[in-house]
Amino acid sequence: PSDQPPILLVAAMSGHYATLLRDMVRYFAPTRTVYVTDWKNARDIPLEAGEFGVEAYISFVLAAIDAIDEPADIAAICQPCPLVLAALAVREQLLTTPNMPGDLPAAIELKPGVRPRTLTLIGGPVDPTCAATKVTETARNNDMDFFRNALIDVVSPRYQGKGRKVYPGYLQLSGFMSLQPRRHMRAYSTWVSDLWQQNDQGIEKFETFYDEYFAVMDLHARFFLETVEWIFKENRLVQGTLSWRGMPIDLEAITETALLTIEGARDDISAPGQTEAAHALCPNVSRHGHYLHPNVGHYGLFSGSRFRTEIAPEIVSFLEASRN
Repeated sequence: PSDQPPILLVAAMSGHYATLLRDMVRYFAPTRTVYVTDWKNARDIPLEAGEFGVEAYISFVLAAIDAIDEPADIAAICQPCPLVLAALAVREQLLTTPNMPGDLPAAIELKPGVRPRTLTLIGGPVDPTCAATKVTETARNNDMDFFRNALIDVVSPRYQGKGRKVYPGYLQLSGFMSLQPRRHMRAYSTWVSDLWQQNDQGIEKFETFYDEYFAVMDLHARFFLETVEWIFKENRLVQGTLSWRGMPIDLEAITETALLTIEGARDDISAPGQTEAAHALCPNVSRHGHYLHPNVGHYGLFSGSRFRTEIAPEIVSFLEASRN
């Protein structure tokens, strides 16, 4: 029980599980009701459940907002940043537009009284063109046939999702590792040294991180390919050409939700500028805030000691200021 608003953590659907957000949950749980999106591994979803793409993702975010049943603070971490931003715009448009798309998914109730209070975007590609990384360069330098032919596989018969096309976890992991090969080599070298010296603290830190890092899931092929094409290659959210169920998404429709963006100066996945771009796209939000941490990379934005002692307090300060 708490007098603080609940918080919805939208975990990344980009290969890892929601358990990457352990530190965020631990930080907020003592004072708030915490909700987390727990995306399922695509290999475990039968073909008869249907396809899952960007529009379905936005629909699930809308349903999650309604399910909380009271105004909440939302934090999107990494991949979901552009799509959660789009979802909030869609929600406002649906509430204010008389000609809404028909046959809305049953879970989307559009309760006017549960409008999100704040939206915190943490290290996500709202505008990938603002700063180049290996991720953006890979998207720019390869056509869609490359992604379809080289990165998509079919789930084997031993899983429930047999026959489903996916971007396999093992390929994603090789991609993650290739971003910082020297860092991983140093980490393994240090681990061997810690084993030799019986440094239990160092061993535990290494194994805790890599147990999580190596736990990857298969992604729906449609969702992965649409994300690459629509967000990274065509930059539809920024260009104003992204739509949901035929309705163009207008980010200027977001007016009563405060917006905070968090970036790390050493982030090599969503480099500084990509997330902050949300402010220019959403000029009508009720409050703007931005925080750039000078010494953290991507994972340090939502886990580790600097998150707990430096970044999380910035988030709390913004959330509290937005209540007044």
